[in-house]
Amino acid sequence: EEVTYGEVDPSEMTKPANVERAIISAYSVLNGQIDGATNALNSPSSNWSFGDVTSDDSYKGGGGTGDQNNIHQMEIYNENSTTLDIERKWVALYEGVKRANEAMRLLNASSDFEASLKSKRMAELRFLRGHFYFELKKIYNRIPYIDETATTVADYAKSNTTLSSDELWTKIEADFQLAYADLPATQSELGRPTKIAAKSYLAKVYLQMSGEPLNDATAAEKSAAYAKDVIDNGPYSLELVY
Repeated sequence: EEVTYGEVDPSEMTKPANVERAIISAYSVLNGQIDGATNALNSPSSNWSFGDVTSDDSYKGGGGTGDQNNIHQMEIYNENSTTLDIERKWVALYEGVKRANEAMRLLNASSDFEASLKSKRMAELRFLRGHFYFELKKIYNRIPYIDETATTVADYAKSNTTLSSDELWTKIEADFQLAYADLPATQSELGRPTKIAAKSYLAKVYLQMSGEPLNDATAAEKSAAYAKDVIDNGPYSLELVY
């Protein structure tokens, strides 16, 4: 009968205000920040260390090879599964997946959430989960896939070979397709995804699906069509340079 301090009672979590807080918590992982570290240098949302540094686009920089040596090891292709950045990026992205899934469960369980807003918020969560899984697939290739229906230990004990590469891309595509269908064209609050953002991501997903090993020509055509639509009909333009 004691009042529990320091946590929210489960019955309180399905109230709309608390569901909204859970949704915002999924957004908060987008910058790679997952703990009390002062920055997300080792799990950057920009992927600069995973892409630019490991290519010939840039050097790690800093105070020599001992400064963030783990990134230097990635630069010279001497990394392994214990490399801090590789582990930390994995944890950050799956933290995002976990928060998106948990928010979906709470949203589905909430009987007081306004119906039209509920549809929009679910689309936002599908967009966020699609983003986190897109990054995981792009960086790590074969990954365990867990969705909002997971409840038991067995549901979470998934191998990274349970789904094929094609099946993983199809799962990611499905999240962005639902997001595209239900997201609004504009959002009153900056930072929330829109229909055109989902379409842009679909172009990126189909581009990945069109490459090896799938080599899907249909996906390549879809990617080009979605990208052209974003360029021709999206509310964006290139920044003028004077």
